[in-house]
Amino acid sequence: MSARISIEPIFLVGQACSGVYEEAFFPETRKFSERRPAIRLCQACPVLGQCAAYAAQLVESRAISGCVIASVYVPNVADLARGAKERAVAVAQLKAIAADAPATGEVAA
Repeated sequence: MSARISIEPIFLVGQACSGVYEEAFFPETRKFSERRPAIRLCQACPVLGQCAAYAAQLVESRAISGCVIASVYVPNVADLARGAKERAVAVAQLKAIAADAPATGEVAA
C-alpha cells in the first residue's frame, strides 16, 4: 500500500471539497460515471482557478495521479510513455482552467 498525499489545498478558503471524503476523488476505475460527482463538485467550486494552478504543479511533478482534482481526471497509468502524454494533457487542462479563472477576490459574472 502506497502513501498518498492530501490533495486538498489547505490554503484555500471556501473550497467546495472541504469536508468531502477524499476517496470521492480517487475513483476505483477509469469509468466516467465514477468521476462525474467529483468533477461536478469541482466545477461549481468558487476557488477552482486557484486549485487548478496548485494541481498543475502536483501533476507535473508526478506527486498525484489516479484522481480528480480541479475538475480534471489525472489517470493512474503504469506505462511511462503513455503516462507522460496523459499527464501533459491533464497539466494543460489545469493550466487553462487556472488562466480562465477570475483573479482572487473577483466574482465571476
